[in-house]
Parts: sequence; C-alpha cells; structure tokens
Amino acid sequence: GITSNADFITGDGVNKAKGFLNNTDVETIETEGSTTLSYRDVVILFGKLKKSYKANASWMADRAILTEIMLLEDSAGRPNYTKEPLSNFPQSVGTLMGRPVYEATSMADTVTVAGNKILAVGDFRQGYFISNRQNVEIMRDDFTGASKRVVKFHGSKRVGGQVKKAEAIKVLKVKA
Repeated sequence: GITSNADFITGDGVNKAKGFLNNTDVETIETEGSTTLSYRDVVILFGKLKKSYKANASWMADRAILTEIMLLEDSAGRPNYTKEPLSNFPQSVGTLMGRPVYEATSMADTVTVAGNKILAVGDFRQGYFISNRQNVEIMRDDFTGASKRVVKFHGSKRVGGQVKKAEAIKVLKVKA
C-alpha cells in the first residue's frame, strides 16, 4: 500500500500510516447538538487542549466544515475565523482563535451524520510522528520497453505515521 496525506488522518495502519482519527487514545469530544456546530463546541474543543500544546496548535477540517466555522460568531457577534493565513504559516487557509487552519479533505464534511469526526486541533508536531525514510529505492527495467529501446525506472519510498503523544491532539465529533 501507498501512504498518502489522507492516511495520516484516516489510515487504518494496514500497509499504510495509522491516522490520528483512528487512534482510540486521541480524546474525542462530542458536539452539544446532534446536527449543528456551535461556537461553544469550538471553544470547548480548544479548551480541552493542554496549555503546553496551544502555542503550536493548528486546526484541521474539511472545506465544508470550515465554511460553517467561518459563519460562527462569539456572544458579541465577532467571528473567530479570519481568512488571512498567518505570515509564518503561508500554507494555512486562515486562522481560528489565533492558530493556523489547514484544509483536510479526508475529514468528514457534514455535521448532519452522527459520529462524524469534523474538526481536529492540536500540536501535530508533538502529537503525530511521520517516519520518512531518506532512501528512494530505484529498480531499472530493461525488459518492459526493450522492443522500443526504452529503459524504464521504477521508484519507491517508504513512509509511515502514527500518533506518538495522544494528549497533544483533540477531535470534535457529531453527537449521536
């Protein structure tokens, strides 16, 4: 199997990375409503993260969930999401509670299905380990294209991942 970016989030660990959404040690918090996402849900999720992980925390969600989050306001009517990425996190799609937000298309995209894991926050550098072997294995194939005088090369690289510190990551799922 080939490990893709999605495997770091949802992978089952069989011939690929084990995603943090499939790790039972990562704390999962339920939304207060069964088909809605509230500002309070987001605040509670962030509040569950220990102070030592908040400084380097980032958020992950599917674009549809991010759209819902963009519409959320605090009790004074102020949005907590800004579309501008932080200058030191140019790959982010904005900020939420002052932390960068990243689009993760392999996460659930609706709050209308009970059990959907819709939002994650954490210090992923401390919480998740990606093993990335430096060597790329190259195999020369003189035979497949020999009739056309073509030499083919096949390359592979081993990459894996798993949660290393579950307390550094928190996940929000839709209440059943």
